[in-house]
Amino acid sequence: MNNDGKDLLAFAIDAHGGLKQWNKFGRVVTHLHMFGSTWKDQGQEGATNDIIADIGIGRQHITYQHIFEPDTDAVFTTDYVAVKDSAGNVIDELYDPLLSFEGHYGKPWSRPQTLYFSGSGIWTYFSTPFVLAADGVTYAEIEPWKENGETWRRLEVIFPDHLAKQSKRQIFYFDANDGLLRRNDYWTITLNGRGAAHYVHDIQEFNGIKLPTKRRIYTLQQDNTPLLDPIRIGIDVLSLELI
Repeated sequence: MNNDGKDLLAFAIDAHGGLKQWNKFGRVVTHLHMFGSTWKDQGQEGATNDIIADIGIGRQHITYQHIFEPDTDAVFTTDYVAVKDSAGNVIDELYDPLLSFEGHYGKPWSRPQTLYFSGSGIWTYFSTPFVLAADGVTYAEIEPWKENGETWRRLEVIFPDHLAKQSKRQIFYFDANDGLLRRNDYWTITLNGRGAAHYVHDIQEFNGIKLPTKRRIYTLQQDNTPLLDPIRIGIDVLSLELI
């Protein structure tokens, strides 16, 4: 490892708008189109095609509108998920949802399991890179990576146990020139450690904060390159507001 990563993290956070600006807000409210082979493979095709996610900043909490069905809402927290009808009545819920994935690989997901998978991912995606400065997160800069004629500096991150996440260990790639996020690799806990290469595109500025509006997630191959077909998960931001 080249260094402790503090300068790279500071460079990346500043490039995305800075912690001072990020901390002015309490929520990210976004209209999303989410698709890809993972949803079909897990028996949840179409569940996230057209959803509104209200994402907490600094706390793991998401409320969803129109997930699974047009009149179905839901909530995700670190250790609890619930599906609700339009009147707010709980239809299905799960405490300690991560435990439900033990021995479950290769089987269809329930709706609460789908909520945990999507919530643990979305919360981190829309909090990056600012969440990397949170208490309990450790990191170090590792050797850079060259792709498509660009040099990307890489931060190897270990997330604390108390956070819901796709993977305890993750690698974040930031452009060496502008500090913006380009890619994020992880080994998905809920999919038996399957590797993912998560690319971000179309970064836009919202109230002084720069966030990607297009994400494509592929299988990560042994040579550290993505398998481009199929798209495991795609996320398109249709609208986004920081509140």
